[in-house]
Amino acid sequence: MVLGQVVSEAASEKEETYIMSTRINKKDIFGVTETALSSIKGMELRYKAEFHETSDPNYLQQSILRDKSGNYFLHVKGGERARIDDVGAFFPLNGKELLIPIARAALYDWASFHLAGEECASALKEFKCSDTFRCKKVWQYQNEIEMGQPGHVYEFLMKTDVNGYILLSTDYSYPCFVRNTTWVDLDENNPSCIRDDLYMYYVTPETARRWAEARGMDEHTCQTVFGH
Repeated sequence: MVLGQVVSEAASEKEETYIMSTRINKKDIFGVTETALSSIKGMELRYKAEFHETSDPNYLQQSILRDKSGNYFLHVKGGERARIDDVGAFFPLNGKELLIPIARAALYDWASFHLAGEECASALKEFKCSDTFRCKKVWQYQNEIEMGQPGHVYEFLMKTDVNGYILLSTDYSYPCFVRNTTWVDLDENNPSCIRDDLYMYYVTPETARRWAEARGMDEHTCQTVFGH
């Protein structure tokens, strides 16, 4: 499979697509919590981006916070009509203030998209990741709706050789910073396997496991993939 600069390895075990119709709680999977001042107390503000005037119902503030353990979080708040609307993704805030764990690999893209000047240069240096890495598909899911029909969902989880996880999905409404993909070659030997309708999410290991469990991964496979 080819995905931009991502180089993938063929899975050693038989590839399996899990088909189910169960709806999932996206906030729970991505570890989203509603925040108060007390819940972010002690966290370090690294970067902040604001859009629109504070009186505008579309006002949006996104901040990158780091806790004492070195974990990063996307802190978002805004007006009644504010939404996380990055590179085609869509997740409404409905006037709420949210805290979302964010993978370090996603921070580079976030900074590129939201910051400018010296602040952007500083963030890109801080969050620089390898441009090329190897990855392996560990779970694949699709719902019962046929491709091309409204509501169709197709997605798969990949594990990288730098201990990261990438979720590729036709669903653009996950509460996470997303990167658009122009095309994904699912099989280098089969030209018909190229898709241009997938969004790419860098996710934390905890989010990756919760997603996999919600999408039908059994406990034995979870232990094998995630090691716990």
